[in-house]
Amino acid sequence: MAPSTHGSNDGFDSVIEGIPIFQWTKIVVRSTRAIVTLAVALAVIALVYSTLAARGYVASATFVPQTASSDNRLSGLAAQFGINVGGRSGQTESPDFYIALLRSRELLKRAGESEYVLDTVTGKKGNLADVYDIPPGGQRSRTGRAITELSKSLDPRVDPRTGILTLSVGAPKAHLAEQVDARLIELLNDYNVNRRKSQASAQRQFTEARVQEAQANLVAAEDAVKNFMATNRQYQSSPQLMTEVNRLQRRVDLWQQVYTALAQSLEQSRIDEVRDTPVITVIDTPAARKKRIGAGPMKNAIIAFILGILFGIPLAFVREALSRHAASEPVELAELKQMLATLAPRSLRRLFGRQPNREAFSPPTPSDRGSRAPAGRA
Repeated sequence: MAPSTHGSNDGFDSVIEGIPIFQWTKIVVRSTRAIVTLAVALAVIALVYSTLAARGYVASATFVPQTASSDNRLSGLAAQFGINVGGRSGQTESPDFYIALLRSRELLKRAGESEYVLDTVTGKKGNLADVYDIPPGGQRSRTGRAITELSKSLDPRVDPRTGILTLSVGAPKAHLAEQVDARLIELLNDYNVNRRKSQASAQRQFTEARVQEAQANLVAAEDAVKNFMATNRQYQSSPQLMTEVNRLQRRVDLWQQVYTALAQSLEQSRIDEVRDTPVITVIDTPAARKKRIGAGPMKNAIIAFILGILFGIPLAFVREALSRHAASEPVELAELKQMLATLAPRSLRRLFGRQPNREAFSPPTPSDRGSRAPAGRA
């Protein structure tokens, strides 16, 4: 019974050995210790480097957009008479609009082309590429890389309960982070001011046309009353004529109110068109604090450990291939080692010049045992 059982096991092992996936699994299992050692070493290196890496500064500022002033009373008065004076009175953008605006390419480009004080002692100035120490190259390339760096360090957030926005910006130095943060808020305010002026200009042009139309209708209504009274001097004695004159007078009163409302709205639009008051209220001015640049040490260590596993598995297959090649063609392997040794720097050859004989640690093959036995006895 025993020989038959052993034979069946050998047959099963031969089948397993013939499947590539099992061969690969055996190679990985045999090299588990080396793979894990490599992954742990890379994780420790990443952890130490991230902990000792240079720290930067993050400046944070809080602000809240003001509600755009609008002539709701005059617009409502005109709406009572079925007249739309245009505009979007009383409507303001949500905080998410300002977050999207801060991340927009156009606003970041303007921030990248702005000038900042690089050294507070000497007063040296430069653009955003100089702030982030972008290596020299094409001016467009440096600006683009600086904008990319700024977008990575940009962190706008909003408090859903209060609607207060917080803008955080990172930079290598504290005063640079504060300047970039303040510049972004300034650009955001300029956009809002210019947009408000643009809307006021469009509303002024629209209202001017409506004022002229209302004035012409008012004059026509007044002329109708004047002509009626000129042809009907004794209208007080006729109920029919009294009804007609009252109807004409109501039309005059209606266009008088519409004209007054539009005229006041026109004056307000002219004022808004030249107004340059800020529409953003800064609660806390930019203040920088020291902070580590990039991801945290633990995150970098985990990434390095995973990369070590992924990099160690191919090395295990290379190691297995070399070992098999050494058993079948030792001369060619020795020549390869000699070629690699000549390509290595002299300092590395001195450091690793004396290596223990790896053949002493390799398990002898059956043929080696037979050949070495007599020598050992001798």
